[in-house]
Amino acid sequence: NLEKIISENNMRLFKGFYYSNDGLIKRQLYSSLWTLKKLGKLQSKVIFIHYSYLLLFFVVICKMIKRKDFLVIADCHNKALRRSVNNPFSFIYEGIKKWTFRQTDITIITNKGMIPDIEKYHKNYFILPDKIPNFEVLKETKKKEKYCVFISSFAVDEPVDEIISVARNIGNDVKIYWTGKKNRNINLPKDIPTNIIFTGYLSNHDYYKLLSNADCILILTTEDNCLQCGAYEGLNANVPMVISDNKASRDYFEEAALYTKIDSQKISETIFDSLQMTSEEASLKSKIVRLKREAEFIDLIDNLILEIKSKLKL
Repeated sequence: NLEKIISENNMRLFKGFYYSNDGLIKRQLYSSLWTLKKLGKLQSKVIFIHYSYLLLFFVVICKMIKRKDFLVIADCHNKALRRSVNNPFSFIYEGIKKWTFRQTDITIITNKGMIPDIEKYHKNYFILPDKIPNFEVLKETKKKEKYCVFISSFAVDEPVDEIISVARNIGNDVKIYWTGKKNRNINLPKDIPTNIIFTGYLSNHDYYKLLSNADCILILTTEDNCLQCGAYEGLNANVPMVISDNKASRDYFEEAALYTKIDSQKISETIFDSLQMTSEEASLKSKIVRLKREAEFIDLIDNLILEIKSKLKL
């Protein structure tokens, strides 16, 4: 829809991307400058960015120096919006963050639970949950083991110690496939239970196949009102899901998930509850919620486009 509007109004669509993971400075500074160099050669009227502190700062500076008639739309995830700096210069960090948000035309957030966080900076926000992925469900006809998948990126908000305790609680009859590349900043004990299997990086095909045949998918975070990508994927896979209990998750996933507090005993009990669900029951609940959310997403996109058009005076 957005590309159609761009075409109808003789605008150009630039899809630019550069990413380096060779250290914090190169990832943040060099990637931001590379993007600005590309943008400087275009007469863009709308710039969408996945929120980055430095990138938004540079884009706003560019807007002020070069021209003032293009829109800046920042897609802002929970952690970046809530991140703070605890040092003597934190007031500078917060001051720049507040100033850049005030220059941003629209900030996209994923749920109502993030409203208090964004309203500390400005009120030009739009609520848009992520689109549910539409990957092929790759079911195996002869499944040999019972297993859960803990979708992980080894981030600091994930309950690492609790999952290890859960593995011990549920016993060797149920395996836990733990996805994601291990982070050196996350300390894992040496006595990992034998029913935990670290998958490391998986191709899309292998990852979706793993989800499609799971008896349960774990999507857990200590971050409040955080809608995680893994939960959207689980919704498409039609598999029982165990999700962190918060209002944003309950409002979005409704009866398509079981909810738990971040406590090893509570998580274990909820997993056992999920294993009692039949595949038909889980599939039906997921399908009902998925169709509802897909229809809502289309309406939200239309509303976002109308808001963009009004700001562009089209």
